[in-house]
Amino acid sequence: MSSTPISNSPARALTPDDRASRRFIAALKSVRSRARRLVVSRYLAGGLTIALLALLGAGLVDFALRLPMGVRLTLWLGGLAAAGWWCWRRLRPAIAFCPSLTEMALRIERSPTGEAAGLRGWLASALEFVQSDREDDGALGAHLRGQVRARAMEAFETIDPRETLDPAPTRRRGLHAAMAIAAIALVVGLTPSLASIGAVRTLVPWAGAKWPSRTAITDVTAIEVHPMDVATPIRALLTRTHLDEGETDVAVRYRVVADGDTGPWRRALLTSQGSSQHMIGVGAQAGTEVETAANDGELFERLIEPMGLGETGAAEARLEYTLETLDDRTPAASLLLVRPPAVRSARLRVTPPAYAEPYAERENSEIVSGASDLGAGDDERAIAGPILARSR
Repeated sequence: MSSTPISNSPARALTPDDRASRRFIAALKSVRSRARRLVVSRYLAGGLTIALLALLGAGLVDFALRLPMGVRLTLWLGGLAAAGWWCWRRLRPAIAFCPSLTEMALRIERSPTGEAAGLRGWLASALEFVQSDREDDGALGAHLRGQVRARAMEAFETIDPRETLDPAPTRRRGLHAAMAIAAIALVVGLTPSLASIGAVRTLVPWAGAKWPSRTAITDVTAIEVHPMDVATPIRALLTRTHLDEGETDVAVRYRVVADGDTGPWRRALLTSQGSSQHMIGVGAQAGTEVETAANDGELFERLIEPMGLGETGAAEARLEYTLETLDDRTPAASLLLVRPPAVRSARLRVTPPAYAEPYAERENSEIVSGASDLGAGDDERAIAGPILARSR
């Protein structure tokens, strides 16, 4: 019974050409890894710049316009979709960037550094010869392959392969990202509370964060009941604003409810009456002036005409209203509109003193006695006299 002996022959020793070939392959792989890092870094820096600028821009627009949650949520979804598209179409190919060593050799050949070293047309061929172990070309083929490899490797060792890659685009993107980060840091440093609110409103639009109001409005309409056929004065006190006096828009939104019918909402701007510490308001009774103390502010007023209300025959109605500025609003309020008292007819009965009765009964006597119709009080019938003293 025979057995096959196990070979313990040592591995073939590496020749100088083998070592040079290995260094050549390792250098190409290093260049390929550096190229992938540059590409990924360039796209990451570009994406970070766009994201930070979009966040800053959205926050500034929201601060200026006080965007409602629906709009902010739409922008958030749009930004999420854009980020997903960018990751799929830009970042994913950059991460997967892995060209073959032959392609890397061709790029090095065509670079200004490679052309200056005389590598054009030689480096990729030398790589093919290094990677192929063909031994059927004979002595002449082996000699030619050796010459090509030796010339290409000799020229390749005279250059720094990293210089064949241009890092300028990546550096520019990195500079842009640094500038965007600096802009965000500046905003955070100047107004940390506003920056925090803006970040929450932009990144978490459903969280309910609110900007501090730039204006503050107070209702100083000291009226509970008012005649419906007289214009109703609506007064507001602007206690805080970022604009000069008279430049802030203060509006009233109102509607009239009469006999179960609700009118449409209307909007009207109030007129500035200048700064004041004490407001003069109309009291609960018509014609009564009541001094109402208020904080320093700017007084606004508007006369509201309940259009056509006096012609409807309604005995009373309600005027519902709210005051608003660009970022503040008072709670809803209402006042009662009533038809003012009116004299429809009046009668006067005069009984003169006993001593004057005989004279009062005479024809064409000027002494008023008996019953008289005064009418509605809006013509000459409303004037009766003379009436003697002690008449009843």
